[in-house]
Amino acid sequence: MDPDLAETDQPYAYAGDDPVNEGDPTGLDQSINLKGVANWARTNGPEAWKDGYNDDCTDFVSRALSEGGDAAFNYGPDWPFDHTDPHYWFPAHDIFGIHVPASYSWAESEDLYEYLQINRSPLVGGPIHLGPSGGCPNQDGPYKLPSGIQQGDVIFANFESSASAGIQHAGIVVGVEAGNLTIAQHSENVVETLSDWQYLGAHHGEPGSDTYVWIVQPQQLPTGALIA
Repeated sequence: MDPDLAETDQPYAYAGDDPVNEGDPTGLDQSINLKGVANWARTNGPEAWKDGYNDDCTDFVSRALSEGGDAAFNYGPDWPFDHTDPHYWFPAHDIFGIHVPASYSWAESEDLYEYLQINRSPLVGGPIHLGPSGGCPNQDGPYKLPSGIQQGDVIFANFESSASAGIQHAGIVVGVEAGNLTIAQHSENVVETLSDWQYLGAHHGEPGSDTYVWIVQPQQLPTGALIA
């Protein structure tokens, strides 16, 4: 817990015994601290953990939003039984000795993308075609990137097509350079560049991959808000 917080300021929600959110439980504060998201992701990108996931890329992004950006959890009215609903976002919990799984949007990149879109988080750019994998990464880039990308934005990738329904991976933008980006990610646990992402599919055993990315500036709705 942040030592600068007053004694009355306590974390509002927990994942197991791990406090991961200190956001406003009323849901009135809709801002996400993008600088905090980026700083958390940059620091923790090289750190290895799995949190119960074999591939924890989206859990890493969700924790960056929560722990670094103070993004508030969003529970459905039937929680904990609606963890498949993309309108809601929360980590795994232990309640009265019963393990409640995280929402799909917390742990699956395609579902997190859908959750952020439901929340009207601005799509800064995408799909952006990086190109097929193969060859030497430094032969590629600079890329034609849209303006408005910020540190703390969430970046998603599909290594096979330009369909957002097939998004397979997520990371956090931690640096914005001319024609390239620096990204913190898990699975693999690194801080690397957008050029590396063009080849990430090959790293995962997909030598024929053709990479597209989406960049979303995350925001949150008031807790419990539901948009059809």
